[in-house]
Amino acid sequence: MNGTNRETQADRPGAGGVLFILLGASNLARAYSGFARLLEEGVRPRPARFLNAMGPGRGYSRPGGFVSVVYPPIGSCGLFSAAREQADGAERTVALVADIGNDIMYGASAEDVVADLEAIFEKLRGLGADILAVPIPEIFEDNFGEFYFRCLRFLFYPRSSAGRAEAVAAIRRINRFLKDSESGRGIRLIRGLDRYCGFDKIHYDFFQMHRVWSEISREIFRVLETDPPPALGPLSMAASLGANMLRLFFSDMLPFVKKGPGFY
Repeated sequence: MNGTNRETQADRPGAGGVLFILLGASNLARAYSGFARLLEEGVRPRPARFLNAMGPGRGYSRPGGFVSVVYPPIGSCGLFSAAREQADGAERTVALVADIGNDIMYGASAEDVVADLEAIFEKLRGLGADILAVPIPEIFEDNFGEFYFRCLRFLFYPRSSAGRAEAVAAIRRINRFLKDSESGRGIRLIRGLDRYCGFDKIHYDFFQMHRVWSEISREIFRVLETDPPPALGPLSMAASLGANMLRLFFSDMLPFVKKGPGFY
């Protein structure tokens, strides 16, 4: 599958270069192959290594997934144990925390999510990582309609019993925590991506994905003080979508192809 070489290099301690820790759910999984390749290009001739926790419906606090696939919570998966060894051998470590919010629909309270995010930030700071995070889209902080909320819940969280009012309150609390973390804990927030959201406002529009991940990569390269490579194009994102479908069906849903050691 696309990205095999990149995945099999992920557990090679002492290799120097830049360690990227990528955390997220469906948006990250859809773009992963092209996005990771762009990061590789941007740090050359230094090697890039990747540790990843992602997948549709993935949560930070609660198990979550898609159809028959259930992923462990990002906060308690084995990635951080591996990251300690990996970070010791890296020149720089950069972490991206994206796709926050699924836990709300799985019944986690805002305080549970905040506590788990803070614990993740602490682990990442302990690795000496530069941390970037993407807030939950601001539209979900507004008092959006009950019908719209129920449609989203039916489509993406059919087993959820979360109500609109509690979801809105939780999103506001989590985004406030992220904003406070930017000023008080050194977390860099990547704002302004809401304009690329598709009809459901949860996922980025298929035709805008290359712009989203190009912007995110530019923020990462700004942290690394490295000139970014040329931006991603639509064809690269189309290939990433295809690679994600292969990974989802043949590695996550069916045990035909073993995922690389950098995936948790």
